[in-house]
This record gives sequence, C-alpha cells and structure tokens, in this order.
Amino acid sequence: MFRNGSGGWRRWAGGSGLGMAVAVAAVVVLSSTTASAAPTGTSVGLPSYVMAPQSCDYIPPNPDLSVAKTVYRVGRQLGASSKVLLAGFEAGLVESNMNNLPCGDRDSLGVFQQRPSQGWGTAAQIMNVAYASNSFFTRAINVAAAYPGLSAGQVAQKVQVSAYPDRYDQAQGAASALIARVKLALSDHVSDFSGDGYADVLAVWNNGELHYYPNNGLKLSGNSEIGPGWGTFRFVTAADWSGDGAADVLGVNAAGDLLYYPHNGNGLSSPVKIGHGWSTFRQVMAADWSGDGHADVLGVNAAGDLLYYPHNGNGLSSPVKIGHGWSTFRQVMAADWSGDGHADVLGVDASGKLWYYPHNGNGLSSPVEIGHGFQTFTSVFAADFSGDGHADVLAVDSAGYLWYYPHSGNGFGTRVQIGHGFDTCKFVL
Repeated sequence: MFRNGSGGWRRWAGGSGLGMAVAVAAVVVLSSTTASAAPTGTSVGLPSYVMAPQSCDYIPPNPDLSVAKTVYRVGRQLGASSKVLLAGFEAGLVESNMNNLPCGDRDSLGVFQQRPSQGWGTAAQIMNVAYASNSFFTRAINVAAAYPGLSAGQVAQKVQVSAYPDRYDQAQGAASALIARVKLALSDHVSDFSGDGYADVLAVWNNGELHYYPNNGLKLSGNSEIGPGWGTFRFVTAADWSGDGAADVLGVNAAGDLLYYPHNGNGLSSPVKIGHGWSTFRQVMAADWSGDGHADVLGVNAAGDLLYYPHNGNGLSSPVKIGHGWSTFRQVMAADWSGDGHADVLGVDASGKLWYYPHNGNGLSSPVEIGHGFQTFTSVFAADFSGDGHADVLAVDSAGYLWYYPHSGNGFGTRVQIGHGFDTCKFVL
C-alpha cells in the first residue's frame, strides 16, 4: 500500500498505528503457497481497485484460488468474524489481486504486500501465504474489536495504512464473490448431491429405493428416485469422493464391501469397489478429512476405535487411528463444523448429548458439547444445509419429522422443521 513519505508516494506496510502495535501471534500451520516466477510483460485486465505496483512486471489478471483458500483457512482458524474475513479478502485483492507476488514497491512482497523492513517478517516468511495471512488477521481482529463501527474496508485500511483508503471498500463485491467461490471449493459437499454448496437430503426408503430431496432455499423440494436395491446395505453415506463438487454415494453392502457410486449428473453410475472388511464396523461415514477436495472415509470399528482411511486417488490408503472410546456413541458423523475446509467429527453419546470434536491437523482435540436431547432421534447427521461453509445438524425424531438445527457459531439457532414421514426410511443422510 502507498503512504506519503519523504521522496513522494511509496509503498508502506503498517508503518504506524495499531497495525504495528499488535504483536504477530503464532503462525497457523498450513502448507505454504509460493509464487512462481512472474512472466515478463505488462498487466492487463486488472480491476480498477488493484494497486498494481510499477516494480512488478506482471500481475495475474485473475486471483489465485490456492492463495485465496489459504487466506480463508487461516482467517477461519484464527476465529475471524465475517467482517474481518471480508477485510482480508479486500486487502488481498487490492494489494495483489489475491496473488503471492514476488515483487512490489520498495521491499513489499506477497499477497498483502508486506515489508520486511517494517517488521512484517523476513522475505521468506512474507512469501509464505499462511504466515502473511496470520500477520494480517492477527492485526485485523484487534482492529475490529477496538473499532466495532468500522466497515470491512476501513478495518483493512487500519492494518494496511494505505494512501488510497477507499480502495478496500471498492473491492467489497469482488471480495464477497471470491469468498463464496472459496467456500464452495473448500466444501466437502457432504450430502450436496446438486453440487451448489447447499446440502441436500438423501434417504433410503424401506423398499430399498434411494431418493434425493433437493435443498430449495432451506426447505426440501419433491423427491426423485436415483437408485434401487439399497435395502440390504449396512451403511450409506454421501460426500464428494470424485472431487467434482457434487456428492457421490458410498455404501457398505451385506458382504462388507465398500462401494463407490459416482454421481453422473442425473443419477448414479455403476459402483466401484474401494474396500472390503467393513461388515464389523459400527459406523461408517465419508467426508473430506484431509482438506484436499476429495472425501475420505472414517469408521468406528468393533473395538470402538475411530479410523481415518485417506483417499489416495483410486481407493483407500492404510487407516490411521484418530480416536478411541466411540463404541458407546449412538450416532457418529463427520463434516466441516469449523469451516476451515477439514471435516470435524460430531457424535451423540449414550445420554443424548451432541459433542463436537475439532480436527486439529493430526487428530481430534477435546470435545465441546453443542447440544443435548438427541437420544430419541432415529437419525442424526451433519452437513452444510445453510451453505455458509459450516456444517449444520439435521435429525429425524421418533415421529418422523426432519429437523434442521442451524450452526450459530458456538452451537445452534432455533431449529426448523423441513420434512416429515422419514420414520419409514432405513437411512437418512
């Protein structure tokens, strides 16, 4: 960003004010995104809000989605509010068009054009998108708390200290659209059969037919049959195994084989066997544990161990134990409750309490109780029904009513009835 100093306008990253007064917190550990060598030539087609430092021979005309994903994940992991997250995306677009630039005015670098000489870290640290994002959001969170009346663009300005303070608010529309795009890209699409970023509902009727109920604005449209012969399956789950943005269906048949049924646009293609020996498992679910855009498989075995089977491209790799003591749980489900792009685990214990176990990178952190009274429900599952990037909870009560419990930050908002007649279904997902 540019600030008026000796010698005229120059790029200045947080040279004064609250931006430099706040110490940088520990960096969120994520794989770093590094910039490739910039091609020579001039930048064309850049939006008017982009700063476009003259010392950069080239700035890509489109945001780098991998950079945007990292910015989003770091913001979410640090607990950034929607406004602060928007501020980060506005700053990233204005400073670099959301690209990890290896150039900038004077010694400015990276997605936020931070300067080593102004205390933002070494050049290598600034070129690590996770580190740079941590630096920005740590400051922005404090700014938003100190000045609650500021807009997202004004929060960004407080951190960036730009000579062009209006640029950030000018980027609001583009930043909001990019956040929505990132949310969709990071969604594990649990039960999202339509691929629109909103979980749908699938159900196996007692006659063995698999039916699809589209999410139509937080309510369900009329159902359609997408496959017969599911009555003998031990488990059925839906998540994006193929990585194409729409949920596929996976199921464990009577023989204990794990089968993958690809979503083909209108229904399901012929199954592919991706595992065996699942007949003794107590629970089986599919969700994107690894955060790579492809659903993995998690299962609770007979001993009560929670195992993670990584998706390896063609099937499943050897399992990793990520928990134990799950044999007494009534229901276990996996979906992205935290909104960081990695599936977490939720479970209903024997007393009916609903617990959230955060994904901590290598396994599960200590649980947090987020609900109670679920012991009488015949089916409980987690998926992003609202489309906000955070899993909600849906549950079928003993009378067959389907309830939607919106994720409200730390727990649930007021539940909403979205269907009935599900008491005759063998599976609801």
